[in-house]
Amino acid sequence: MSQILEVWYKRVSMGLLFILAGVMFGWLSEKSPDIVSSICDKGATPLWCLPVKLALVDFGLKAISYSLIFIGVFLSVFFTYIAELLGSILSFALLHVTNSKNAVIKAMEQGAISNDETSRIVVSILSRFMGYHDRNSESFAEFIVDRLLKQVQIDGGFWRRDYHAVIRVEELGPEEEGKFGRNYLRWHEINSFSVENSNRGGVYNYKSASTIELFDSTDPKKLLDAFSYDVRSGGEHIFSFNDHRESASEHDFAKPFEVGGLKMRIEDSEISIVVEKEIQIPHGSIDIVVDEESLISREDTTYELCLVEPTKRLTFRLNLPSGFKVFHHGCSGRRYGSYVADDVIVSQPGENRVGLDVYNWSLPGIATVLAWKPTEQ
Repeated sequence: MSQILEVWYKRVSMGLLFILAGVMFGWLSEKSPDIVSSICDKGATPLWCLPVKLALVDFGLKAISYSLIFIGVFLSVFFTYIAELLGSILSFALLHVTNSKNAVIKAMEQGAISNDETSRIVVSILSRFMGYHDRNSESFAEFIVDRLLKQVQIDGGFWRRDYHAVIRVEELGPEEEGKFGRNYLRWHEINSFSVENSNRGGVYNYKSASTIELFDSTDPKKLLDAFSYDVRSGGEHIFSFNDHRESASEHDFAKPFEVGGLKMRIEDSEISIVVEKEIQIPHGSIDIVVDEESLISREDTTYELCLVEPTKRLTFRLNLPSGFKVFHHGCSGRRYGSYVADDVIVSQPGENRVGLDVYNWSLPGIATVLAWKPTEQ
């Protein structure tokens, strides 16, 4: 309250000073002819009298007087009322904008606005925020909406949370080397994550792909003895390669093998293994754990962690056997322009180990790329 009164007193005092200055200029305007006559001769006007005449007679002191008095009265009397009126108009306008925004958001939540209309609204907002980026008026905002937001909705509105991946690569034991040869390393990967759905339910289409490289002397059916793949959803097994191991071992791989969500074929000197399962999301969220064991070629020295849905929080660990070192680890979310994310941490506690921690969102696509080589190289 004291601050309000202080501002009011200052405004009134300033107004009174303007009124006083206006009165003085008005008096000076009325007396200006007498002042000029007393200074200058009544005959020819000396050159040095011209500034006095211009300042007091021709300059228009009366107009300045009226202006100063008007400003003073405005500051003293009307300013508070006009400021309150303008404030009320501005508050009403802001309230109207807020209500309109809330009405649009509520309509979107209730499904009263179609997905196409929602996309156009989002594109308009993002376009104004980021600007248009080409001559055909196709903005970066349209790219984001079409390639990310709309695709997530088409796929059912799913995203992942708390994604944890641990990979251990190990040397084969003497018995396994005798069976598979010295061209392979053992690969053990465990992924766990939660799948959430914006529609609070629905069916999640899980899909993964693995490959095992074939060498000339390798029997593909022997390699399947080292392969295992298990998927648990909500604590229950929904897929296990062991359920199909016998039928796969008896299959003629001159043609594809398909059974129970499992697809296998041999192409380009590789065994291609694809697992597809429909997972019910009963309450909008479910936990999924994937456990895979396989063989990789010693010459396969790169790895890409690819995400298929937007993912909130990610942890990744890679452990190689001794005798190997990681010489490259790149993370797509580490840098955007001049901004270096402080919630993306890449660590290398040893030459054969690397870790990635992302504490915020990761977009679909390649999250990290790793490359390694034998230590002696």
